Parts: sequence; C-alpha cells; structure tokens
Amino acid sequence: MYENFNYQISYQFSRIMHRYCGICEEQKRVIGMEFVPTADDGAFFAESGEYIAKFDNDDDYTNDLEDYAKTHKRFRLSAENGEIWAQVGLGYLYEKGFGAEQDYDEALKWFRIAANQEDSLAQGNLGYMYENGYGVEQSYVEAMKWYGLSAGQGNKSAQNCIGVLYYYGFGVRQDFSEAVKWFRKAAEGEDFTLALVNLGYMYEHGYGVKQNFRKAVELYRKAAVQADYYGQYCLGHMYEQGKGVKQSHSEAEKWYHSAKGGCRLFELGKRASKQAPDWYRG
Repeated sequence: MYENFNYQISYQFSRIMHRYCGICEEQKRVIGMEFVPTADDGAFFAESGEYIAKFDNDDDYTNDLEDYAKTHKRFRLSAENGEIWAQVGLGYLYEKGFGAEQDYDEALKWFRIAANQEDSLAQGNLGYMYENGYGVEQSYVEAMKWYGLSAGQGNKSAQNCIGVLYYYGFGVRQDFSEAVKWFRKAAEGEDFTLALVNLGYMYEHGYGVKQNFRKAVELYRKAAVQADYYGQYCLGHMYEQGKGVKQSHSEAEKWYHSAKGGCRLFELGKRASKQAPDWYRG
C-alpha cells in the first residue's frame, strides 16, 4: 500500500527545529527532500505569551487577549513603568502586528530594553531578530551573541537555536558535533520536544554522532507522545522504513495520521502523489 508513496516529500517543509524559541511565522529552510533540523516558529514568542498571561491575575485574561488593541495599551503602560515581562510582551505584539501596526523597530526597542536587563527571553528574541534581519541588518554573529546570553541562563529555546546555527554553519564554522552538544543540552528534561526531534535527526543520519536508528526512534517517540507533530511524523517514517524498529505500515499510518492533525507538511505530499492512502489525502 505504501511502497510507492514517498513520505519523505513531506519532509522538505521542515528543518532541524531551530526555535520553539519564539520565532515568527513559518521560516523553514529546505535541504534536499528530507526533514532537516529546524527551529520552529514560536518558542521565544510563545513564551512571551506566558508573560502576557502574567498581566492578569484572574482567569479571564484570555478574553482580554482577544482584544489586542486593549492588550497593547495595557502592556505599553506596564512596559513604560519598567515591567520587564510587559516589555517582552509588547515587543512580541509589535513584532506580530497585534493591537498595532507591525513595527520591527519598536519590537527591537522593547526587546533590547528587556535584554539589557538580562531577561533571557528578550535576549533570545533579540537574537532571532538579528538572525533574520528584522529591523536590523542581518548578523549571525549578533544572533549568536544574544542566543549565547540567553542559553547561558538555561533557556532551552536559545540552546536549540545555537545548535541550528552550528548545524548550518551560520555565523560559525559548521560543526555537527557542536550542534549535537547544544541539541542535547536543550533536550535535557525531555520536555523541549523540538530539541528531542533535532537530536533524533542527528542520530538517524549520523551527523556528529555514531548513526543509531534505535536512539533516533527513542528520541522521536519521546517527542511524539508529547503531541509534537514533527516527532510523530519522524516516528511514522521510521516505522514505514523499518529503521530502528520492526517495519510496520499500521504503526506508520498511526503516527502519520497523528501528525496530520497539526502538520502542514502533508499538503505537499497530498498534492504530489495520487498513490497516497485515503486517510492521507482526506
């Protein structure tokens, strides 16, 4: 049923998961036709959402968040009064254009104010802005500087980002062993699923470590059971190929199907192959 269907087509929409750090929209770089380490969109900025939650002590803060204009005003007031969490949140709102016109200069301003007060989340976001050239001249050197400061405070997102920069050789000499080191550091505690998948990818392909399919499966599974759709997809791929596990199309289908719920990767494969099974095309 699956032999002629190349699931790896879908892999090309992702890369070594660069950020669950707080990154912006889908910035997926492609290497060939396979999954490669990435920093997904969201962690630094997703964590900014946690800062946003701190603004309201009651249980109704989510209702306020639906009114971005109102939230923006309240955040600005707190930010101007020196509240670091509000400064980070305000930077996020400006970066995304929530409650006000998108303004990278303002986003940078507030991230920098908080980062200069040694806030690790702001430091990571500032690194992201430099990495992507948002409001500043792109500089991987500056990105690494701010990621390094954030990572030094234990920020897993920043640690993962550093791993990605080493993986690609952006601003540093390409070094897979160093990438593995940072992915492993970010994966400690096993709750940062992007790092688990990135580390699994390195084991699957033998980049910076001895190739070990079973270890890759173990890491993908740890991410998959935490509802990480990249982990689910990669685990499905391992079952489909029989890499590190006994080949099982039923298990492959199970994990691919789980990933389908949150994964835009499937749109390409759905259009690319008429041989895709019905559940895939649905």
